[in-house]
Amino acid sequence: MTREELTDKFLLSNSNNYVLQLVTGFGKTKLALQKIEQWYSNDYKILIVVPFNVLIDTWKEEIHKWKYDYILPSITFTTYVSLPKYCDSFKQWDVVILDEGHHTSERCRNAMKYLRTSHMIVLSATLKRDILQYYTYVWKTEIFKVDAKAAIESNVLPDPKIILITMNLNNTNVNCIIEKNIKKNTNPATIKTIGYAEKWKYKGYKGPLRILCTQQQYYNDISGLIEWYKQKGMGNAIMKNMWLHKAGERLKWLASQKESVIKSILKQLKNYRILTFCQSIEQSETLGCPCVNSKIGTENLERFNSKKIKHIAAISMLDEGQNLIDCKIGLFQMINSSQRVVTQRVGRELRHKEPVLIFPYWVNTREEEIINELIKDYNPELITKILPESNIKNFI
Repeated sequence: MTREELTDKFLLSNSNNYVLQLVTGFGKTKLALQKIEQWYSNDYKILIVVPFNVLIDTWKEEIHKWKYDYILPSITFTTYVSLPKYCDSFKQWDVVILDEGHHTSERCRNAMKYLRTSHMIVLSATLKRDILQYYTYVWKTEIFKVDAKAAIESNVLPDPKIILITMNLNNTNVNCIIEKNIKKNTNPATIKTIGYAEKWKYKGYKGPLRILCTQQQYYNDISGLIEWYKQKGMGNAIMKNMWLHKAGERLKWLASQKESVIKSILKQLKNYRILTFCQSIEQSETLGCPCVNSKIGTENLERFNSKKIKHIAAISMLDEGQNLIDCKIGLFQMINSSQRVVTQRVGRELRHKEPVLIFPYWVNTREEEIINELIKDYNPELITKILPESNIKNFI
């Protein structure tokens, strides 16, 4: 479905409540504003809910961009954290917009039992099944859905080039450390250091332990622990949380091992406009390019969009609601297992007319599984696999 076809169908619909599950870059905000214009009258009361306060300014910019400034006096902005304050059986809203609606937590849903509104529009690129069912059955929403694959096939979004840089974990150099039973206040003098081959001798050891190992041995160790928690997690909430936590730690560790490769890519592509997705604030700061994170804020995003700088690094602050201007390349140091996060990050780049997505990843790891699932939605003729030592500029 083209953007024009969807817009026409949406604006002709007579439903009161909607879910717009549209890929990033399709124009969810504009569609919501167009629908509000159909319903609007001077005494309207509009509530717009966003995940973070910084996105309020983004909404105001979009309202001004599309010449809907006249509705601003009717709008109240809030966040999902504060949403329960606005769910009052004595308060009536004419329209409620839930931006990035995947943030509708169970707490929000409980509060929304008392939300009174004539119209509702939920915006998101990806909604989990339980949240989509909630809006479908509780709020009787009409659903409009377009994913990245459909948007590309309809020429609404460009078909990106995807460069996969395949790497192998080293199993020769002992340059990693597995820590067992070590806490912040552990006395360093009490920590026993051993080689990986001695690991099984200390299987029942309760004291603080440091095991010297290779990258591959570190990965094998944490993967074994994840599998153990996964098996114990069947019906056990605590073990399930530990399993998910360790799985997240594994992906962050894999991302941290790419630092030299990421720096090399950034050096080779110094004349291109690039957004690098990192795994932590600390990691983003080591890359030597301006950062956008909760510690620094969005000043560097403004510098990037005004074309004063060409490179920025981010962790999660650019996943939602932020627009990038003329960003050709998305470089993924962190490969997230969440489909929602990956979809949103890829969507940041699909706003460029000739986007390039670069994924350095470790083969025979969880990263490779995620990559294989990701590329199913994209044109295989535009996907290239190369080695880290290749001249990446030849494939842009």
